[in-house]
Amino acid sequence: GSVTAFTYGFYRPARANLGTGATGTGIGTGKANTASLVARMGATAYTESSGTPTTSDYAGKVADDYTVTNNGVTYSDWFLPSKDELNAMFENLVKNKAEPLGNFLTATVNEYWSSTEYDVYPYAYVWYQAFSDVNMPGIVVYDAGYQNCYDRRVPTRVRPIRAF
Repeated sequence: GSVTAFTYGFYRPARANLGTGATGTGIGTGKANTASLVARMGATAYTESSGTPTTSDYAGKVADDYTVTNNGVTYSDWFLPSKDELNAMFENLVKNKAEPLGNFLTATVNEYWSSTEYDVYPYAYVWYQAFSDVNMPGIVVYDAGYQNCYDRRVPTRVRPIRAF
């Protein structure tokens, strides 16, 4: 399931905000993106574009640290989905479903971080996806499936996934 809202985090060695190389957008790139985020940011990420506050609960690390135990087997190979992986989840689990799957629509804020950084200097933005029910007769949902970029400091939900 999804976990509470987290900042994406800033990678800032030598006082300069830098990208981590997590720019893959396609299906199959989320795992490498997450590995790049965690390798660069380590145990903590900066929560602001300047200043010194840090957090160990940034989006990539939360996904990387996520574990689920089912029937005595622990699954710890979770990662933050790429931009396209997140969109595939929306298209296949939520869009136009009589009963959407995955509990994406249960929170008041249904926006989720991807692992994809927006590849423009100074790497201040990251792609997110809005999940809204588009199968509501007579109700126009303007942000259903919408993808855009947020500043890394904006608290947004995290949906760890795994490949199997």
